[in-house]
Amino acid sequence: MRLRISVPWGRGRALRTVAVPAASAMAGNQVARRVPGLARARTWAAVIATLWAAAAAAHPVGLSRGEYRLEGGTLRAVLEFAPGELPAGQEAALVQEGVVVTAGGARCGGSWQVARMDDGGARAQASLSCPSGAGRASVALPLLDKLSPGHRHIARAAVEGGPAAESVLFGGQAQLEVSAVAPARPSFFSFVGLGFEHILSGIDHLLFLFGLLLVGGRFRELTKVVTAFTVAHSLTLAATVLGLLAPSPRLTEPMIALSIAYVGVENLFKPDPKKRWRLTFLFGLVHGFGFAGALAQISLPAAQKPLALLGFNAGVELGQLAVLALVLPLLNALSRAEWFKRRAVPALSAAIVVPAMVWFVARIAV
Repeated sequence: MRLRISVPWGRGRALRTVAVPAASAMAGNQVARRVPGLARARTWAAVIATLWAAAAAAHPVGLSRGEYRLEGGTLRAVLEFAPGELPAGQEAALVQEGVVVTAGGARCGGSWQVARMDDGGARAQASLSCPSGAGRASVALPLLDKLSPGHRHIARAAVEGGPAAESVLFGGQAQLEVSAVAPARPSFFSFVGLGFEHILSGIDHLLFLFGLLLVGGRFRELTKVVTAFTVAHSLTLAATVLGLLAPSPRLTEPMIALSIAYVGVENLFKPDPKKRWRLTFLFGLVHGFGFAGALAQISLPAAQKPLALLGFNAGVELGQLAVLALVLPLLNALSRAEWFKRRAVPALSAAIVVPAMVWFVARIAV
């Protein structure tokens, strides 16, 4: 008899299923019953592994593009979605309900035709009848709230006879005006929301921080670690978004995975918390390039980049603080227990290395 277990296979990858002999699983349970505290450590590891599996597929930032053109009383729209963004079999219903076009106070009528593309993505198109003479139409996309966290929609809108204007829509900024007037720019707080959502779905970045804090230390030492990570990733995030640096994700993504694995291994050898902030700063520089990838795909105009950078980074920091507010008190309470320091910390540290190395192999193989 064999048990089948699904594990996340890298960022944005499907879950891979592996077979484990049932006898091995039973033996592991017997060992856990014999060793005091080991069962609790395994429980913690199982909980965190479940969170990894749930979040690993959520981190990738989805992308879609839309062309909207108002011709008299007809709005012609063509939307294209990246592979995996629209669940198979639900494409037409999601688009029909999730793309709302109105003009002159009334909803434009019509149906969408959705087809799968060769790369696994989806293409939706429609010719919607709007009240004639309105001269402008409003497109609302509640569909974005049902897609992957941080999904971005690159929209080009134009009125017949006029130039096209491009804008970026995402959660909190999902309204588009199709008119001769230039679209409103995304607000500062919409970028804050995008950054907040990005860090909460960024399981690799959060796992890196968790590994650093797992071994504990004085409040001053932990503060230096968190500050070093924050300053470092803010520097490289800004440098990348402003066009000063442009390292390839094929290099930075595997390095991010290796930084997580290194922290997990280092934990097993009881690192000195007083000096750990230095290494954290170096690794934080690499993680900043990963954060920048979320904004890089938007292709914002140069005039909007400073606002986007400030808002996105503020959202990342707020999300990071929210996670720390939950994790630090819990780790502080558990660190008082001898079983946690002797059994759980080594077990969890070793468990951190496993997904990190899986991500590393998957990312260099892309």
